[in-house]
Amino acid sequence: MHTEQSAMHTVEAWSLNAQWTAPKPATCKWLKPPTNCYALNTDGSIGATWGCGAILRDWEGDHVALNELN
Repeated sequence: MHTEQSAMHTVEAWSLNAQWTAPKPATCKWLKPPTNCYALNTDGSIGATWGCGAILRDWEGDHVALNELN
C-alpha cells in the first residue's frame, strides 16, 4: 500500500484528528551580478535519466555561454 494511503487508513482506523499540508513551491529570482562581473548558474538531476546544464550571464543579464549535457 502506498505510504500516504497507509497513513490515511491508520488515521481513519484510529479516529485521529489529523491535517495534511503540502509545502508551497519555492520561487527563485535571478539577480544580475555587479557591473563588469559574470554569473554562472548550474543545475542538474540524477534519476532514470540524468542531465546538467550551465549558463554564464553578464552584468546586463545577456547570456555569454550555454552548455547542457544529458
